[in-house]
Amino acid sequence: MTTWPLRSPNMTVAWSVFSRDFLASPANIASTRAPAIRRADGNQALSVYTHVSDQFSTFSSQVISCRKHESLYVLSGLLLNDTILHPQFHHTDTGGVTDHTFALCHLVGFEFMPRIKDLPNQSLFKLDRHQHDGELDCLFDATVSRDLVGEQWDQMVRLAVSLKNRLSPPEVVVERLASAAPADRLARALTAYGRIVKSIYILRYIQDEKLRRAVQLQLNRGEARHTLARWLFFANRGEFRDGDLNEIMNKTSCLSLLSNAAVVWNTARIQKIVDQLRGSNQTVRDEDLARIWPLLHEHILPTGIYDFASCWGLAKRGGNIAFNMLTQKIHVSALDPGYGHHRAHRVR
Repeated sequence: MTTWPLRSPNMTVAWSVFSRDFLASPANIASTRAPAIRRADGNQALSVYTHVSDQFSTFSSQVISCRKHESLYVLSGLLLNDTILHPQFHHTDTGGVTDHTFALCHLVGFEFMPRIKDLPNQSLFKLDRHQHDGELDCLFDATVSRDLVGEQWDQMVRLAVSLKNRLSPPEVVVERLASAAPADRLARALTAYGRIVKSIYILRYIQDEKLRRAVQLQLNRGEARHTLARWLFFANRGEFRDGDLNEIMNKTSCLSLLSNAAVVWNTARIQKIVDQLRGSNQTVRDEDLARIWPLLHEHILPTGIYDFASCWGLAKRGGNIAFNMLTQKIHVSALDPGYGHHRAHRVR
């Protein structure tokens, strides 16, 4: 999880793998409409919750309060997804893990596969206390009520259908379940169901090294995307200065658009280089290309390149005209492939 101070702006393969992460951003705002908190250093901060595909594209961004638990928003980016991407697997870090999240993801058709820390402290549950599993018995701490799940099954399915059809905001549903009274049988049934799903996943996670590597790889992609976003968000020293939540969301959406544009541009340029190398009979292995991520950013000038070449001729003929043109934006190419051969003139 990464949280941006409010002065600056926290996945799916072709076969549908998604991850989400936090980006906490600094903020310098006074409006109560923005979901900011005041940090210990006196600055304000909010969180930008992003969903990133295994193709490195950002398909969902939500501005949320740092006071809210991130697990409330795991389902929102998936169920409110209007892109052509169809997720099947979803990865988060430990901050997005709750029993209700496991249960609801399983009910609506997503396989929730988080990275879980402190595995020795995790509790495992089974359905029958009288069932013996040999050496595995020492791993199980308790049992869940199969009767309670069966009793509330129809209600659980109705809730899943409501979420799937977008009849209820996912974050509101999850928050109400998390704060439900102990007597709420639906919340208790979802907790029991989620514990069973989580127990099965943890056993797989412990046993399958390839699964652990796949989860870590996808989360690393999300962190790499955050690095690109911080590079691109240079205006106002990387701070949100607007107190209006809609304005903050607009900037967040624009940042996602810019990062996606950088990914597309990098992909096209990398493909062109690969074609040139292979055209000259040089060997480029696909397994090597799989390790190259299109999130490179050091060659990108976020402030752009200002070309004043057209002004110098006018400067010789009329100083006033040249001065007026120099105070205007002439040409900006933030992704100029030949930037290294030009001098970047920045207007202050």
